[in-house]
Amino acid sequence: MDGIGIAPGVGSCGAAAASATRVVVEDVLEHPNWFGFRELAQRAGIRSCWSEPIISASGTVLGTFAMYYGEPCHPEVADLRIIKAAAQVAGIAIENAANQRAR
Repeated sequence: MDGIGIAPGVGSCGAAAASATRVVVEDVLEHPNWFGFRELAQRAGIRSCWSEPIISASGTVLGTFAMYYGEPCHPEVADLRIIKAAAQVAGIAIENAANQRAR
């Protein structure tokens, strides 16, 4: 997936990065965002993908944190809290690493 564009309608992660909002796709074989990636998803055994944008302290999208599943599924409230927290921790780590390199 390296090099795939960041844009609305591009998988879960590309759409999440483009919109700076969480994207939950319960079944990648049915969702229009995954139309061009269905064969790849099938080969990888991916059926569900939830993607949370990683946001910097200044509000810039740094990347995405994604959860992949081998069967269609939807997140529970606790799952959403966990992926949001993981994305926040990832954002802190990314910014700290960038600050260390800048020194």
